[in-house]
Amino acid sequence: MSAATLLTRRCGSTVQAGSARPAALARIRTVSRGSLKLVCFRQDDKPVSRDVEKAVQRNVARVSQSMTGLLSNPSTQSSAYWTLGSAAIATAAAAMLLPGVFAGLMFGAATDPVVDSIARAAGATLIASATVKYTLKVRCSVLSTVICSTTDHYRYYDTLAGQQQLQADTYAAASDLQEASLRGQLYMDTFQRLNLGLLLQSGLCLVVLAQAISLRNPLLTAFLGTLCGATMLLSSRIYYLNKAGWPLPSLTKTLSGAISVLLPRNSPATMYSLLTMAFAGMAAMCLGASPGRPLVMYEGLSGPMTVFLHRVAGAGMLLQTLMAYSLKDGADREKLGATTFRWLNLGLAGSLLVMVSNMTMDWQSGVLVHGPKTAGLLAAQIAAFMWTSYMYVAGESKAKRSTPMPAPASG
Repeated sequence: MSAATLLTRRCGSTVQAGSARPAALARIRTVSRGSLKLVCFRQDDKPVSRDVEKAVQRNVARVSQSMTGLLSNPSTQSSAYWTLGSAAIATAAAAMLLPGVFAGLMFGAATDPVVDSIARAAGATLIASATVKYTLKVRCSVLSTVICSTTDHYRYYDTLAGQQQLQADTYAAASDLQEASLRGQLYMDTFQRLNLGLLLQSGLCLVVLAQAISLRNPLLTAFLGTLCGATMLLSSRIYYLNKAGWPLPSLTKTLSGAISVLLPRNSPATMYSLLTMAFAGMAAMCLGASPGRPLVMYEGLSGPMTVFLHRVAGAGMLLQTLMAYSLKDGADREKLGATTFRWLNLGLAGSLLVMVSNMTMDWQSGVLVHGPKTAGLLAAQIAAFMWTSYMYVAGESKAKRSTPMPAPASG
């Protein structure tokens, strides 16, 4: 397709390629399909040289090409996170509201109150998963809007210096968009950690599915395999695009992060450190479930369904562990008022509220064993819910110190 055809489609038939005349640098925006709109010029102003026009088109083409890779466009990433987050919410709602019907449909067999209770707990962890996906989706959407609006201005170029400025501005905008499409803000440690959490959760669920030989059926395999496979593909791709160097976290950084849990810098960070260790302990307990062992909070022994659901819930609690650690890191840096950390607090509070409600109903119905372990876990979940809810409302960020501008020199 010729440059004349492209300019005509974008700007109208009154603009001719080769003699395009810029009164202004048109708004450079990304559209929903991820392609970049061409720069067009008004016809009734002074012309610029062909070199400047070609440089503008070359920079635009470079950005368009960089945004055509798999999940390398912020708008595509945003849509993918939104789709998977919505699927997680729908699955969580089905597991929590109709646990017997949902579990029976997935397993192809009748369930009991214990299986229904664990299915509701596994559904509660999906609320945290959906929150992470919506948080990353919001960051992708904000990124696309903010970066593209940086060139949303008009200028007039009547001189050679103005023509050179046109070329420089367009090149800068193209570079910003290319960097945004590949990295954005998702290269930051918090978002890298959340993507890694989604990758671990989905990968562990696929391992659990592969181990459940006696439970596998076409419906369970297709449903869980599709949901977890798509999540694993998205999170691994975004993690790879934004990770510099070795594709996995370094051992030194992992150890320093684990040690930092024991070294909080303030009171809120101390609470999140305790929450991180509590979620990690619960995840280890659930992932370690095996057939034939006595259930901790229920009567009887573990069966294939309870083991499967315990391990799926454990994978979700591993993601909650990384969410709590991210909040601890935000508390250390006094950034809990930021949108990302408020979303994480809201997601943990929502999942904990569902867990508390489920345990309360099971306690009253006699499904749970009335003992100190069950009572202690219920009390801990209530305390964690109250804390995360409070920090969602009252979390604040420390204001940045602005550097005073030097006074102008006197005459």
